Amino acid sequence: MTNQSRQLDAQKLKKFNFLALFNRWTTILLAVAAVFQMVFFPSVANFFAVVTCMFGWWVTVRSILLRSIVERYPLSTLTVMSYSLRQFHFPMMFTLLDAHPVIYNLNTPYEVFTHSLIGIFVLSLAHLTYRFLLERYTYFFNRIQRAMVWARLFDSPSNQQVWLIGMGGLMAMFYVYFYSPSVGNEVSGAGNKFIQGLIPFTYAPFYILLNHLHGSDRKVTKKNVIHLTLFTIALFLVSLGRNSRGAFMFGFTALGFGYFMGLLMGVYIPKFFTRRNIMIGFVVLWLLTGPLADIATAMVVVRKYRHDIDRLELLKLTYETFLDKEQLEEYENMSAAPKPVGGWDEHYLDNIFLSRFCNMKMNDASLEIADKLGGIDPVVTQYAIERPMAVFPDPIMKALHININKEVVNSYSSGDFLYDRVGGANALGGFRVGHFAGFGMASFGWWYLLLLYIVIIPAFFLWDTFVIRTRNSQFKSIFSFIALISLTTIFLYISFENVLYVVVFVIRGWIQMVLLYLFFFHASRLITRILKNS
Repeated sequence: MTNQSRQLDAQKLKKFNFLALFNRWTTILLAVAAVFQMVFFPSVANFFAVVTCMFGWWVTVRSILLRSIVERYPLSTLTVMSYSLRQFHFPMMFTLLDAHPVIYNLNTPYEVFTHSLIGIFVLSLAHLTYRFLLERYTYFFNRIQRAMVWARLFDSPSNQQVWLIGMGGLMAMFYVYFYSPSVGNEVSGAGNKFIQGLIPFTYAPFYILLNHLHGSDRKVTKKNVIHLTLFTIALFLVSLGRNSRGAFMFGFTALGFGYFMGLLMGVYIPKFFTRRNIMIGFVVLWLLTGPLADIATAMVVVRKYRHDIDRLELLKLTYETFLDKEQLEEYENMSAAPKPVGGWDEHYLDNIFLSRFCNMKMNDASLEIADKLGGIDPVVTQYAIERPMAVFPDPIMKALHININKEVVNSYSSGDFLYDRVGGANALGGFRVGHFAGFGMASFGWWYLLLLYIVIIPAFFLWDTFVIRTRNSQFKSIFSFIALISLTTIFLYISFENVLYVVVFVIRGWIQMVLLYLFFFHASRLITRILKNS
């Protein structure tokens, strides 16, 4: 790219305000969806949900999605914006695609959308408090970022380093889910846990396509695209053997979130309606609604066998199930059918991919159980406190005199625990996905909102340390490469089952992410130097 073309692009970016365009069109689309919802699905409950969604998104646009806020606090803003998208915008849009009302299959629609609306108020207030505190204690924030710069956390890794990081993550995934004897929802042993912590770095190579976000001006070549295609195929096969839709999908979603952040931050000029992009869009839509959706359904169908057969047999069984369209259709019909009273149900959207980013049934199931418990349950409260503590190493737990059976506590989810408290059959070990609203009501009552307000502020702070402002005219903001790898996690961050899980991220999770990335970055840097010298 010549200096003249760079100057022209810079002038276009200065004039163009993608955030304003995003706010305008998302609001228009939501308003259109609201009209269709109320015309085709007229009911008092659906009307309440539609109005709540409109109001919740309006609060987000007016209090969070402002250019001055997005540019100064990009990653914390993304967490709040994604919460609002997944609680208000996506439900309205995606249920229409399924020809369903926004309250489809919800037993407590009033409570679900009331808690969602109160949640966005709490998060907006927490973000306002966070900005207020950061403006007055900028020195502390800057000291942390100086230390991160000194540790080379903001150095842009070379393409060779990125490939080494990605291949290391892929090999870690293969080891944990194909070779390690401690396969399951939780691995055991310090060595296995360390290797498991490297798995998120699998998606590093995808960010070769978005070099500008981490301060590099390297061009994307055809060779890069070919290598990425081969890498994607390898990731797809490992994901099938792992029986995980997210393992394959999160690489692409992270890439999409990265490009979206680049648009918001003014790094890229939007060129949506080119011939190439339109063709790519149709291909992606066909894949998501056709073959990939069928493969994802096949993975869910065979999931009950993943602990009984080896990974190669599971891969073969998944392929055979994918070819059996009648079995896939039978499973989809069974999933959409009404469940027995008192049974656990997670069905909200027909598309198995979209449901990963928008599933109000999780809120509904948790709140319904909280209602059955009739208020704060001391047993649930004890579990809510103990479950986050179980992530700490044994020496720390012994030093703090914490007596928790980690293997038992980690063998089931918070959703399982809630379901078990109301007599759910075979509840523990199913790893049902709950939601912090219902679990919070069962464990702390309405006080869970105050806990959310308190614990989310330091989480905002830590996420934003991964973005640094510069005086470089070409790169006004630089994302640490670890932030790009974590974009899907950031987008889905405020979907935890227990508000106290945020404490784990603040005390341990953030530090662990940084240390693992520094290990990978410096190890890959040393290896590339040795290879270059030899």
